[in-house]
Amino acid sequence: MNQKIKYAALGIALACTGWTGASAEQVYELNPITVTAQRYEKKDVDVPATTQTFTEKDIAATGADNMSVALGYLDGVVTSGMGPNGASNSSMTSKIVMRGVENGTVVMVNGTPINWRNLYNLENIPTSAVSRVEVVHGGGAVMYGSQATGGVINIITKKKLDNQVEAGWGNRGRQSYKVSANAGSFSFAYDYNKWGTIDKVSDYNTTVNKKKDGKTLFPVHMQQKFKGSEKNNFNAMYQFNDKLDLLYNHNESTNRWAYKYSGIPESNKYAGLNGKARSNTKFERDGDFIQLNLHDMDGFSGHIFYNSNFAGKNPLHPLKVQAL
Repeated sequence: MNQKIKYAALGIALACTGWTGASAEQVYELNPITVTAQRYEKKDVDVPATTQTFTEKDIAATGADNMSVALGYLDGVVTSGMGPNGASNSSMTSKIVMRGVENGTVVMVNGTPINWRNLYNLENIPTSAVSRVEVVHGGGAVMYGSQATGGVINIITKKKLDNQVEAGWGNRGRQSYKVSANAGSFSFAYDYNKWGTIDKVSDYNTTVNKKKDGKTLFPVHMQQKFKGSEKNNFNAMYQFNDKLDLLYNHNESTNRWAYKYSGIPESNKYAGLNGKARSNTKFERDGDFIQLNLHDMDGFSGHIFYNSNFAGKNPLHPLKVQAL
């Protein structure tokens, strides 16, 4: 009897400790690796800086189709654009502010800075091409220059793309088409996005003056109207081996804007201008980004890159108010 009691007690003790008589499958999750904070790979727990990793799953959960919109979901990051979906207006492109520091964010693609004078054009980077985003909050001027007083954002692109086709339509003339394919070491993708007209996106009070003597003709309330946009984006990637890969991106975007008169008093002889456009303008932008990435080649890592952007303005039929 005493022997049976001992065996029963042992069985109860093993059951309480969760022992099943066979080793259960163990699942281990490794600490994430970051490279942005110190310019080389290091476990996240060993990095002496406030870092955040925006994974591919996190980016997809935002529902955004470009990085200008997606980055607005990051902690401590504020983004803004001149028009819907991050649309730019000439040199006034998407804007990022980290920790409230104006002109204090360095934005990179695979470790290569892409911003100049706080211009990013992130609306031309599709989320479908991004693997993850590494964010360092706080000043990084010692490592990344004087513009990194608010923080650093490093967009890391995918090495390979999935084979897929997507199409979408919505209100306000919205259209979206995407196609990507992979053939071994080579991947490519094409994205097309279009927006229709939005009546008013901003307004401000001003005056119309004579050109010669500067005399005020009338007060006016100007309204900015967004008249549509189109974006074409092409990505190509080739992975030579684990230590060498090539990225090429070409994008073209067109944004149309109009400035309309409103608020002119009915008693003023220029009241007939209310609702009419002072100017209609089309802004076009072309960009090319080529990057050769070297990973730990005999102790050497780095990037060889070429970055080119062109912005142009084509007036359609401006109304020369100063001649009144």
